[in-house]
Amino acid sequence: LFGKNIVNIWTIMMGVCLYSRFHGVSITKYLYVGLYGTSLSPIITQIMHIYALPLPVRLLLSGATGLLLGFILPPLSTHTYYAHQGYSLYNVGLACGIIATVVVSLFRSFDITIHSRLIWATDYDLLFGSILLGLFAVWIILPLILRREKVLIGYRMLLQTSGASHTDYFKAFGSACVYFNMGINGMVATLLLLAVGGDINGPTIGGIFTIVGFSATGKHIRNILPIMAGVYLGSLTKNWSITDPSCTLAFLFSTTLAPIAGEFGIIAGIIAGYLHSSVALNVGMINSGMNLYNNGFAGGLVAIILVPVIQSFISRRARANSDISL
Repeated sequence: LFGKNIVNIWTIMMGVCLYSRFHGVSITKYLYVGLYGTSLSPIITQIMHIYALPLPVRLLLSGATGLLLGFILPPLSTHTYYAHQGYSLYNVGLACGIIATVVVSLFRSFDITIHSRLIWATDYDLLFGSILLGLFAVWIILPLILRREKVLIGYRMLLQTSGASHTDYFKAFGSACVYFNMGINGMVATLLLLAVGGDINGPTIGGIFTIVGFSATGKHIRNILPIMAGVYLGSLTKNWSITDPSCTLAFLFSTTLAPIAGEFGIIAGIIAGYLHSSVALNVGMINSGMNLYNNGFAGGLVAIILVPVIQSFISRRARANSDISL
């Protein structure tokens, strides 16, 4: 929907496969890294557009770069996960942001110009909105028809989880409950996007379905709404509008920080969303759009900074109520 195609993703995934083969482990262990790692696919496209080089050289260089990017992603994404302790769901986006920053720095050192452009459709709200709402309505209604009692009991339990990374809702609550959660989150995200005046197009549909996808592993309305509220609050107090393309995307993709709201409460979630709205609008300049998961990069940075601060306050309060000397 926004940046990937059949040509620019495969060498990155092959690099991840090469890494798993090199270490003698199953590719299934790193498959999700390969899928998310295609966030770096614009780098492959950019190399193919260095017209000063002959076509065979561009093909060879882009292929080798993709393999290298895929090979270094698994160890780096493991490291970044421990940095934010699982409180940013788009962990690979943080790793990709770091890599993209280094790659863009190399591009600029060799005087390679990176051109960016904005393609943003505005005329499809009724069509795409109707399709999305209809789809999510089916996902809500069908599980209730088939397994109403089990779904409602499971959903109440699901809402009590923090949503920290590696939470498998399919395993914990069953498929019917997860599809119900997906439908609820997708419906809420679509309605909120329309309510704030956002456009439904390729990038925002991608944002909505990212929320839906992660509804199987960490997101629910209790932990995404405070984050989105924080971003919207930012639009009311800062010098940009929620309907600006970058801000609209931040409104949706900021839910990478949902575990912060799930673990530390509504106020912490609003603060996280508020901070994210500023960080996401500025870190993209560092990597010049070479990381498609820019909000994953921004969310990871916010989590790395905010979570230890919150934990320090909680820890101090706990110690103050005990006999432990500070």
